[in-house]
Amino acid sequence: MSLPTQYDDIAEQYKRSKQVPWRYHIEQHSLFDLLGDVLMMPWKLLSDANAYIFGWLVGYSSLLGPIAGIMIADYFVLRKCRLDAGALYSREGPYAYANGVNWRGVAALAAGVAAALLGLGIPPLRWLYDYAWFVGFGVSAVAYLALMRGRIGDV
Repeated sequence: MSLPTQYDDIAEQYKRSKQVPWRYHIEQHSLFDLLGDVLMMPWKLLSDANAYIFGWLVGYSSLLGPIAGIMIADYFVLRKCRLDAGALYSREGPYAYANGVNWRGVAALAAGVAAALLGLGIPPLRWLYDYAWFVGFGVSAVAYLALMRGRIGDV
């Protein structure tokens, strides 16, 4: 389980070592990756299927569902499947936000994650956590559409 994270990061390591060779060393980054892999304790995740599925995978889906909800709401509903490819790389225009961060999107993400994780703290609402991907998707999509209402012009 720890090797795929090391191998997925090789391209990033080479890129950074070429950008700032005086501050960044591949060996140093590999050691940080290795430390992170050990701290994840993959042997505990794989020792019990319930802990892996309902602990790690469902917990991870509580973050991925809201991200998907925001992306789909933005592209299909707000922008109606139209993107201006040139404006994607411009500091001005419809895709430029405050210092590159769409704080309304961050708020919608936080709302979706919070709704999904609410089931961990409140036992009668456990079903929110059990269906974390779908709950987070729906809550973040609705929150994003509400927060971005009137903010998107012609793309």
